Amino acid sequence: MTDAPAVGTAIAEALGIAGRSTQGSTYDLIQQLEVRSALLILDNCDQLLDASAQLCAELLTNCPGLTVLATSRERLGLPGELIQVVAPLQMPGPGLALTPDNLQQACAANLFVARCRDLIGDFELTADNAKAVLRICRRVDGIPLALELAAARVRVLGTAQLADALDRSSDLLSDDGRRGPDRHRTLRATLEWSHDLLSPEERQLFRRISIFPGHFDLAAATAIVAAPDAAEVVVLLGRLVDKSLLQVTRGRDIVRYRLLSTVRDYGRRKLVDSGELDATGLAHLEYFTCLAEESAPRLTGEGVLAELGRLEAEGSNLRAALSFARARGEHLLGVRLAAALWSLCYLRGLYREGRQWLDWAVEVGGNAPVEVLAEALRGSGTLAFLQCDYEMAQRRLNSSLQRYRQLDDNQGVAEVLLTLGSVAREQGRYADAQRLYAESRYLATRRGDTRAVARSDNYLGFVAWLQGDLDGADELCASTGPLFQSLGDTEGLVWSLLSRGVVARYRADLTSATRLLTECHQLSRGIGYREGVAWCQHQLGLVACKQGRRDEARDRLLEALKGHRELGDRWRTAAVLEDLAATLAGTGPERAAALLGAATALRQDIGAPVAPVERDDVAVTTSTLARGLGGRFATALEAGRGRRLDDLLDCSRGLLPLPDRSPDPPPSEADEADEPKDDVRVDRRRLDVQALGTSRVRIAGHDLPSSQWWYAKPRELLFLLADGTPRTKEQLGQLLWPEAPSHQLRNALHTALRDLRRALEEPQWLVYAQGVYRFDARGQCRYDVAEFMDELRAARNSKDEAQRRHLRRATDLYAGDFLPGSSAAWVLSRRDELSGRNRAALLALGRLLLEAHLLGEAAPVYRRAIAFDPFNEDAYRGLMTVLGQAGERARVAQLYRDLTERLHTELGVAPGSATTALYRKFTANPTR
Repeated sequence: MTDAPAVGTAIAEALGIAGRSTQGSTYDLIQQLEVRSALLILDNCDQLLDASAQLCAELLTNCPGLTVLATSRERLGLPGELIQVVAPLQMPGPGLALTPDNLQQACAANLFVARCRDLIGDFELTADNAKAVLRICRRVDGIPLALELAAARVRVLGTAQLADALDRSSDLLSDDGRRGPDRHRTLRATLEWSHDLLSPEERQLFRRISIFPGHFDLAAATAIVAAPDAAEVVVLLGRLVDKSLLQVTRGRDIVRYRLLSTVRDYGRRKLVDSGELDATGLAHLEYFTCLAEESAPRLTGEGVLAELGRLEAEGSNLRAALSFARARGEHLLGVRLAAALWSLCYLRGLYREGRQWLDWAVEVGGNAPVEVLAEALRGSGTLAFLQCDYEMAQRRLNSSLQRYRQLDDNQGVAEVLLTLGSVAREQGRYADAQRLYAESRYLATRRGDTRAVARSDNYLGFVAWLQGDLDGADELCASTGPLFQSLGDTEGLVWSLLSRGVVARYRADLTSATRLLTECHQLSRGIGYREGVAWCQHQLGLVACKQGRRDEARDRLLEALKGHRELGDRWRTAAVLEDLAATLAGTGPERAAALLGAATALRQDIGAPVAPVERDDVAVTTSTLARGLGGRFATALEAGRGRRLDDLLDCSRGLLPLPDRSPDPPPSEADEADEPKDDVRVDRRRLDVQALGTSRVRIAGHDLPSSQWWYAKPRELLFLLADGTPRTKEQLGQLLWPEAPSHQLRNALHTALRDLRRALEEPQWLVYAQGVYRFDARGQCRYDVAEFMDELRAARNSKDEAQRRHLRRATDLYAGDFLPGSSAAWVLSRRDELSGRNRAALLALGRLLLEAHLLGEAAPVYRRAIAFDPFNEDAYRGLMTVLGQAGERARVAQLYRDLTERLHTELGVAPGSATTALYRKFTANPTR
């Protein structure tokens, strides 16, 4: 119906009274209804809202027994009107376990499943498709029309593919049949119809607020609309709410708004079509940059919880703003925003994400104001330190320090000195740490900053107990606690309590230790401070172990291990592994030895020794395991050295076995009945797998043609298994198909295994036993990655010439990046790991050759290290030392100039002080 006068006529026709008089349909309706009790239902009044409202007003005025039920995207605006908002269908609650029964209790899922059954008679909601169904319901916001249109696509795509497709676009939501009004045949047509009813001002606001990826408030909306008065925006927002295009959520003191995702997608298209996307995105970026900069100073002391909550509520907006800055080249605003957010990333344990944004900011921030770049460098360096990337941390922090000193900003200088001291502390350079902490304390004292003085004392206490000075640590940290409490500085209080709790534990005062650490744990959890939580779980686990509660101790240590690993804190990960080994030594000595080996390898990788206070405990664990296991100790230790970090939690819980020296039993699961048995004939043809710098598989000297692989996954599976590491079905599935639902994982894995056996023509090389798959070519497989790792392990257990020989073999085997060209997540992770090991091996080999005065052999090794990592100052210093000892002063100077230019051009920093001192040493005038 599109004609306003037709509304009354249509109602009269429905009641069978049309044309009864010559005075019109409204008169006829009043005559019919004025003495009756009746309910009049009007559906979809949107396009004729005024006409519908006028007719209802006349009828209700003259017909006292009449009630009108009208549906519309907008209220009629009549006196006495009661509004019942029809919200999207109920979605599953976030705390519910994802089971078919729980999911189907939600109305949205129930409607979707019912419509799927109408179209596919045998459709069932199962554990396998529950996740995909939930994704679909959430993606379409529980809108009934959208759910029905989505169900129509399940016949062709299935639930998992439909969920993926909807993540890319909602244009799939259409009805190819000819049922119902045009506006109900596609979701986009429905939105077009609603959009056409908006005024020009409403349309402008609607498309501009589509820039928000989630919730937003009035201030943000006012900023991106560029309205001179917030009151004008309030009116327009209210109209969009009334027209059911905008959702409202109310907290205790604030109202926030959001567009449903399907509505937002449509609004974003309108924003692009209008040519306003860049201007609106820039306004969004400017607003949230200012918001973050206003919040940053309030992330310490009283009110920190409220400020963290405020920033976290804007998390999607902050990420969107950073992405816009990077994509559109708005570098100055991007650097400001990233610099303002690093404290949030620290407090909430977002080390990895925060560092990615800050590293980008440092790379593009050469033209930023000095104070902004100094803060970005400080944040990047701090997060690098927290992830135990000590070399990059020092580089970034020293660059920040240089800029703060240039600004004569003593507060900035003092803060950076604290973090540099912490880097030295974890590297075991305790005297340097104490010196840096003391310098920071001196600067804080000079400016009368009692909070900063207390922070310095906390750190001095920390480094004291690490060295075994328990009395000094207790004295320092006991004095800081009351001050932090009075200032409302929860983070400072956490570290004060933690150090005092550790001191009490080492003094065997377990009652005090429990009290202090429990309070610390509660405070950390209260502010969401993940690092503090992980530390407390570790220490409370050790207390439980001392008190004989072994199960509790193991569980707490596993939680601590999980927490530190998620944060990327490899220093504490190693310490927890050592203590977990001690806890498991009595019940699982081989597993405990493997954990000890993993901790040792981790410490060697990052260059962090065992702290003096912890050495006796580690030594006791090592000697106990060595005595108990005898000759098996070295084997178990080596097995742990080769274990990937991704497997450590499962290994600690006993879910993954250590390499088994006994014959493999046949598979026990019924669904593995098709797996090959060990009595299959063994063909001794040699398999040659190369993954370093290339991607090549050869059998009996011949490359396997691509046609023999059928598709990419079997080949990828070979590279994953060929190093001999055993993996469960679940682990293989998560690595190769991280987004697939469980029922598809099972089928995909079996298909890939079958096709891998077919390609190799050696089914017995793939073995399934004890719940894990492993690759066993019976000595007939050469895999360059496995050989590389073997040589590194041999080097760790060798000395002098033998050690140099193994390191040389390892670095010769490393021909380039692992599986170049592949972007699979597990490949990228493995690539980074192997690259880091090669870098460390080159530096170790160069150092050994220098110590042996083999300068001619050391120089090309250091050049290779520089070629692999052109910012590695350790490699530059090694080569400068070689050239300097050979009397090549001019080449030392040129090498230093090359490094200086590269660092300045690409990172905006200068060489470290150690590099500069070495340059001056070898280029100083010998006559002076």
